[in-house]
Amino acid sequence: MNSIIDKLAEKLTPLAGKLGQNRYLAVLRDAFMLAFPLTMFGSIVVVLNNLPFFSDDTKGLLNGLFSNGQNATMSIMTLFVSFGIGYYLTQSYDEDGVFGGVVSLASFLILTPFSFTVENVDVSGALSLDRLGAKGMFVGMIGAFIAAEIFVRIKKKGITITMPDGVPDAVSRSFSSLIPALTTLTVFNLLNALVTGAFDTNLHDVVYKLIQQPLVGLGSGLPATLIA
Repeated sequence: MNSIIDKLAEKLTPLAGKLGQNRYLAVLRDAFMLAFPLTMFGSIVVVLNNLPFFSDDTKGLLNGLFSNGQNATMSIMTLFVSFGIGYYLTQSYDEDGVFGGVVSLASFLILTPFSFTVENVDVSGALSLDRLGAKGMFVGMIGAFIAAEIFVRIKKKGITITMPDGVPDAVSRSFSSLIPALTTLTVFNLLNALVTGAFDTNLHDVVYKLIQQPLVGLGSGLPATLIA
């Protein structure tokens, strides 16, 4: 038994090392680790609010009092991951990670509709928690990677505003990121307009119908679950 484990370790350790050196996988890992303490807190709140020995009335009362603990963490996990991907990917190119994270987060929000329907009632000027949580994770991750790449490539080409010496560092960094940020957000705004005009819906729903639904339709077995 030990020999089998040793052989597996011998084969898998180099593979794990190579995967760990991949820029994008490392960024994805770090982004989820950034969100981990928040999602852990949200998970604890959910468990405590739904302990089996509580009555339904007690559970309802606790959910009413403490549901914001979940809503502010697990329910908007995609926001944290999107920022983390932008931050760590930009930082991996030796550029300003904070601005990369903010631009990636804003790019995801541009793709997210500020309206939804509840019980046949249209609500506008608000974000659905569904699209900020696990349901919007795919769009959030891909969007953040693309946004950060666009942002970094423009900065690397030197298409920036350089402030003279003596200007405070925060101001200089902000102006240096201005053109890359404006360009990236414009690209995502145009993408959102294209999807809305062509499909009369949003990118979240397009991705769900074209990718997630077919994967779910494969079945509930292990292969389909792993692919999904």
